[in-house]
Amino acid sequence: MPQKKNPDVAELIRGRVGKVYGALMGSLTMLKALPLSYNRDLQEDKTFLFDGLDTVSSSVRLMKLMLESAVFQPIKMAEKLAGDFSNATDLADYLVTKDLPFRQAHEVVGKIVRYCIEKHIGIEDLTLPQLQEFSSLFGLDVIAKVKPIAVMEARTSYGGTGSSTVIKQIEAAKKKCF
Repeated sequence: MPQKKNPDVAELIRGRVGKVYGALMGSLTMLKALPLSYNRDLQEDKTFLFDGLDTVSSSVRLMKLMLESAVFQPIKMAEKLAGDFSNATDLADYLVTKDLPFRQAHEVVGKIVRYCIEKHIGIEDLTLPQLQEFSSLFGLDVIAKVKPIAVMEARTSYGGTGSSTVIKQIEAAKKKCF
């Protein structure tokens, strides 16, 4: 429909995952009870393999085309992040680094989120004195850690959202696929 603004290609590709999983499960089911060597029933594994490969290959090509033509609007993206509480876990993790058990940190952050919802503000909008009303463990450094960009950049493990990690993933994908 013309009013739809979602990336249709990405949705269709996501839908293809079921087809690829089906091919995988078909192959695994066929292989599960093999005795020691080749059996004639393995002649049927090619359909699963080729169907799965065709689906994945075309999906990667479509995703590449979609991303090459995508137009991102960083200002709108930043606006949508404001007050979404995706930084709540980082706030709890911060308290854990101050030796507060996670169970207690979770409770403190839960109170902070409820407060923010009542006041119609985001965690990143709180001042240090406001945060310290919930826990004296909060220091000045917490303000920078709950900014959306800092939350994104903090994810540096494999598959994470940090810029350096994403760049590594893109480079690795280019080497494998293109």
